[in-house]
Amino acid sequence: MVEAAAQTARRRCRDAVPARLVVAVMAFLACWINYMLRINMTVAIIAMAPPVESAQSDPACAPLAASGNTSTSISAVPDLGPRYDWGPDVTYAVLGAYFWGNLLTCLPGGLLADRMGGRRVVLWTTLASGLLTLLLPALAQLHWAPLVACRLLVGFCGGPCWPSLHSLFSKWAPPEEKSKFIWSLFGGVFSTIVMLPLGGAVVQSLGWPAFFYGTGSLAVLWCGYWWYLVHDSPHQHPRISPEERDYITRALAGATGGKRPRFPARRVLTSLPFWVLVGAHFGNLCGLFFLQSMAPKYMSDVLGFDIEQSAGLASLPYVARLLFGLGFSYVSDWLLSSHRANTWTVRRWFTVSSHLVPGALLAAMGFTGCDPALSVALLTLALGANGASTITNLVNQHDLAPNFAGDLYGIMNTFGTLAGGLSPVLVSFITREKSGLQEWRLIMGVVGAVYCVTGLQFMLLGTADRQPWNEPQHPEETTESQGPAVLTTKM
Repeated sequence: MVEAAAQTARRRCRDAVPARLVVAVMAFLACWINYMLRINMTVAIIAMAPPVESAQSDPACAPLAASGNTSTSISAVPDLGPRYDWGPDVTYAVLGAYFWGNLLTCLPGGLLADRMGGRRVVLWTTLASGLLTLLLPALAQLHWAPLVACRLLVGFCGGPCWPSLHSLFSKWAPPEEKSKFIWSLFGGVFSTIVMLPLGGAVVQSLGWPAFFYGTGSLAVLWCGYWWYLVHDSPHQHPRISPEERDYITRALAGATGGKRPRFPARRVLTSLPFWVLVGAHFGNLCGLFFLQSMAPKYMSDVLGFDIEQSAGLASLPYVARLLFGLGFSYVSDWLLSSHRANTWTVRRWFTVSSHLVPGALLAAMGFTGCDPALSVALLTLALGANGASTITNLVNQHDLAPNFAGDLYGIMNTFGTLAGGLSPVLVSFITREKSGLQEWRLIMGVVGAVYCVTGLQFMLLGTADRQPWNEPQHPEETTESQGPAVLTTKM
């Protein structure tokens, strides 16, 4: 009697909470954890190293900064844990190590996910990242070199997360719900919104080592929930309802089958639609990384305004991107499910919001003069409009070749992550002599142009048609996909 009642309760819970919703929520949290382990050093480094003198604000804006924001002057950093006599070169090496490690595994991460299954790849890489994060305080006491090496390894482990999730979505997301699954990748944005102010509070009250111990422990704990709740496909999920499994199987019929095609590397690398998508992804991340990191530097160097002084103000652009992205996803799904627009029409015209609008607003920021409020408003609108990327460059690889969604995203993200590294190089080169209004106007014009050009080429040359290389040409170009898919590259 009791066992029957328990089974009935479990069945009702299962029917009320679809398994694919659980997968989407856990993917959201996977991105949260990934970003949390990325940005924890950004917060902690303030207390770990001496403050670095920033460039003087532009003379035209200096009087405004002095009269309207007297709290921006550099003051002594309170004792929030051990501090190390690191120069700017060491500090930037510590901050940049994650990025270079991340760059190394974007491409192999997609291949590994299709070989082992996204569930295992996300589990082991997140677990390793969490454990390595727990070692950071002890390594910092030894020397900065092992700290840099450890951060590089954390980034190395973090790289496979995104292509692994795309591989997982290709088996779980019905076409009409694809945008909602892709929106779950915005968990990283939500993590930024929460962890920057929360991390500052933790460091302020408990010291910077506690922030590493807390974030590392949370990542390790989360891995247990991930392993229990997420499975590589509906057919491998032990708790999914038969109705939901059949629905997903029917919805994905023709996209992925029982036999796994070998990765057609030569045909992919000579595919115009794929390289058009790579270009759109490059432009999106080039602009996005600039807006996330370099725009606050513009406000500090030129306007004398520290955007990080107010956690709510610093988080506002990320809140806008998160909420706009959700809204765009629902509108996209409604247009597709009601047959008011086909897939490529949705992809093409939402590119106006994901690329062209942010590019125009970014160029406009160079002409705001000494007006921090207007700069913040334009930054918020730009990141909000870019939330439409969940419908354009972040999902188009599922249109082109759902069998290789993880592989394609790994290649895309390799180029996109490289774009993120080029933005600070551009800023450093142009502002070497002076960091003023004219220099930053040029920088914003260049990055805005990249945004717009890559968006226009996607609108004119892109497609949502499934590519012929998604399916094998010959019977021998398949491998059985019982359990984790096995990937074989065919040149």
